[in-house]
Amino acid sequence: FLARPNSNKAISLFAFNGATGELLDATSYDAGFTSVRKMKEIEGKLHLAVGSAELARSSGGGAMLRWKGEPEAILNGDLSTLWDFDLVGTGMDAEATELEYFEGRIFAASWPNQFSKQGGGLWQSPDLPLSTDGTAELVWEAGVTDADHVTFTAEGNLEVLTSGGMVLFESATAGMGAESLVFHDNGRLAIYGADDSVLWSSEEGFAPVDLEVNAISVESATRLYPGDTLYAGETLQSASGFATLAVADGDLEVTSKSIPWTRVWGAEDYEPDAYIATTYGMGATVAKDGWIYWGTMHVPATQLFKYVVDYGYQVVSRHPVKLMTNGARAASFFRARNLGTPAQEIEVLYGGYKMTDGAKPGEYPVHQFYEGEYGYLRNMGDYKYEMNKMGQVPKYGREGFNNALNKYLWNMINYNGDLYIGTFDLGEDLLPMPQNYGLNTEAAPGADMYKLDTENGAVEPVFLDGAVSPTSYGIRNTIVVDGAMYIGTASNASLDPDGGWRLMKLTADELD
Repeated sequence: FLARPNSNKAISLFAFNGATGELLDATSYDAGFTSVRKMKEIEGKLHLAVGSAELARSSGGGAMLRWKGEPEAILNGDLSTLWDFDLVGTGMDAEATELEYFEGRIFAASWPNQFSKQGGGLWQSPDLPLSTDGTAELVWEAGVTDADHVTFTAEGNLEVLTSGGMVLFESATAGMGAESLVFHDNGRLAIYGADDSVLWSSEEGFAPVDLEVNAISVESATRLYPGDTLYAGETLQSASGFATLAVADGDLEVTSKSIPWTRVWGAEDYEPDAYIATTYGMGATVAKDGWIYWGTMHVPATQLFKYVVDYGYQVVSRHPVKLMTNGARAASFFRARNLGTPAQEIEVLYGGYKMTDGAKPGEYPVHQFYEGEYGYLRNMGDYKYEMNKMGQVPKYGREGFNNALNKYLWNMINYNGDLYIGTFDLGEDLLPMPQNYGLNTEAAPGADMYKLDTENGAVEPVFLDGAVSPTSYGIRNTIVVDGAMYIGTASNASLDPDGGWRLMKLTADELD
């Protein structure tokens, strides 16, 4: 399988015959999901870590799919089950980007959610095998009794009626040019006119949702059209199956399907600056020798852009370099075991001990501070230093594997008995910039790869220069095929004679 997001706010999926390489089929999977970042076979079943831009504005956005196709029938030409998936995980705070099997469960890593202002985290599934049933939770109701059916009239009015035709509830949108009633994955009902303008909305769903931005998934959402009727005993499913609309117990009700996973660790458990914690993404996640390892990701200058949005350009423009450097983070590296139990252990292997934390009122005159949605920011860009919230001195070194320009812990893979770690190294991009923003760029430009010594948790470098390709700033993907490790790099230097992404092959002998 090959998967990627597409421009239709859906997921493009391609299926190939593994033996011959023949393309079997391709589809745009319109089920409310807008991102797919990782696939992995776990206990004989293919699982996909996915996200929904629509759900990110309400319930969280992250989910887990499990493929239920029939391989033998598919390879014999019957493709009827090729694109069949079960929903086996919901409720993650943002799109799920990584997944790994560990201690009898699946763990998923997530990216930050800009709408709930929550940094990324690590999520734990229920015990396997994962159920597809879930539980139904009430999201919204019309608040009426004796309802028998709901009709979206030819005039564009949503009406909840008794068996005798008495109107119990209506949207009052008749004659306003309504074209469809859309049932969103977050449980929100909305009536849309021309150009997807919102004429009426239930305004709730899992949480209040902005009417304009929530229209993002209209193309793939479930719709009723003028003249459609839903009777008691019938149900209408949202595109991904998260939500159900039905006339039940005399009322019009929306329920959500909940298969909750548990957040066992998040950026807020480690990062002392609550504002910066909201920018953390979780990186590669891999199990090895009784531990699960994961790292963090920090898009360069994200916190600076957030400062502009939350506090205004005039505040940020006075000391942008201080704000950028004091708020910058490099990749931190953790491991854990016995998660979710009284014997839980989580260790900081590489990270920050004393970390910058935005100064708070009380230490300086109040007039020097600007108040924003996340609290106070001092106009001088001054910070104080706080211990990380886990209270640990990192066991083996500073964040970024002692290189502040290693911003992503982007990839990890088990190969030949060892765990290999690939990073995104910002060094190549910073070199032309004045004074390098005060950061140390003595480390060689190009992506870094390290090998983990699992006996003590420390790492040793395999290469620090993009594998003799300095413009390859990141190790984006790795895979083991026929005893060799293949590395796919990332680069933004496509016009450089030596630039562009690369595919490289490394053998065990070359890595020893």
